[in-house]
Amino acid sequence: MFDYAYRMSSLVLFLPFGGLLSLIDWRTHRLPNRHLFACFSCLLGLQTLLSCGRGDFSKSHEAIKVAFLCLGVFVILYMVSRGQLGMGDVKYSFVLGLVVGWTNPDGWLLFIWLSFIFATLWSVWKFFRREIQFGSHLAFAPFLTVGVIASCLPIVF
Repeated sequence: MFDYAYRMSSLVLFLPFGGLLSLIDWRTHRLPNRHLFACFSCLLGLQTLLSCGRGDFSKSHEAIKVAFLCLGVFVILYMVSRGQLGMGDVKYSFVLGLVVGWTNPDGWLLFIWLSFIFATLWSVWKFFRREIQFGSHLAFAPFLTVGVIASCLPIVF
């Protein structure tokens, strides 16, 4: 029971931040640095405290490794997309990597794929309803947030 709560702690702490950041991005197409830093600080603080309490930092190292992997993938996507992916999404990927790396380290690639799949499905649906046009900008943080939650679901059940 304790191990389950230990693994889910970062996801539970992240949910209000993820909801707020998704809402802000949905409305403004911006992810404010102060909110990203607050989320990052809280997650890193929680993970450090839990690791200190257990005397085992392997989970923290895994989370940081996954965070850097996610950041690396999104930096490459940022360069390849030529401005279609925002820098806020790149920074947000590091925070999300901490969550996935702590909760389900093997699910980091699943998180990225699911985020893009959800965004694609949403875009196609909106396109066929004629609510967006080809080339319209899309707030991506909500799909990143849903992707993280979905990639952590195997741990919940």
